[in-house]
Amino acid sequence: VELSAASRTASVRRVLLVVVRGARVDRFVPALSQRLNSPASGFARLLREGAVGVAQAPASREHAAMISAVSGLGADVHRVSELTDMLSEEAPTMASLLAQLGVTTRLYTDDVALLGSGADRGFSERVACANEAATCRPDWMFTAAAEALTRTRTDAQLVVVVTRAGVLPVDPTPENVNLLDPQPYEGQMTSARTSLYADPERGDPRRVEVRESREIERLGILYDASLLAVDRALGTVLERLHDQRLDEDTLVIVTGDRGTLLGEVPESSDRWMALPMATTTVWMARGPGFTHGHVEG
Repeated sequence: VELSAASRTASVRRVLLVVVRGARVDRFVPALSQRLNSPASGFARLLREGAVGVAQAPASREHAAMISAVSGLGADVHRVSELTDMLSEEAPTMASLLAQLGVTTRLYTDDVALLGSGADRGFSERVACANEAATCRPDWMFTAAAEALTRTRTDAQLVVVVTRAGVLPVDPTPENVNLLDPQPYEGQMTSARTSLYADPERGDPRRVEVRESREIERLGILYDASLLAVDRALGTVLERLHDQRLDEDTLVIVTGDRGTLLGEVPESSDRWMALPMATTTVWMARGPGFTHGHVEG
């Protein structure tokens, strides 16, 4: 990343890290998807004001990739692969290291698999969704993050928001689905059915094989409608930071843990994770140290 002269000496007082699990790079690079590009788009604002690049997924398995994205440790270091695994108590996570330096650390998540995994160690505040993860909306997390970031201008802060918005099953609001696809839909690809598509190895006889183009298109719409909720909520946070004149010393980073397959193969499971759309994701950053542009990586 090319640093401007001003940004070399700029200091960061607060960091907002947003991990969008399952973020597909093709929604952001080489250009932001038109489905997510609106005046209220937080993604669009980051792209206008900051840097964007392609990131290699830290792990092929969903849970391992999420642990890496939150802890800052490589999968070969943390060795957490299954939901039953737990990060070693001696592992120096990003949050625990910063907490030792006096940084206030907060975590907001709609992914129940994160809490108690060990990757949440070091956060002085850990708040999870009160509802089931698959139906929890992301708005509350970003509202809480904005409150924390703007509460004081002097404390050094790390605020992390982890959302499973891009991981199947997706359950967007009907309003967001209708925004992207106002035409009546009578096919089989419903939000509930994306759950079967997400885990076809359970032996369920109803398992989904996405072959028809209309079904693949609908799966993409449901996925994008789920990201749309994150996009709008992020836009609200960015606007609040701007209104409070906190832009200059606030670093905002949005990244994925890995990509999500949406019809590239008839079925989706971990054995297909060698495909490029799953092994790459996106990162975006705005704040001290980052100039506008696309960064190869």
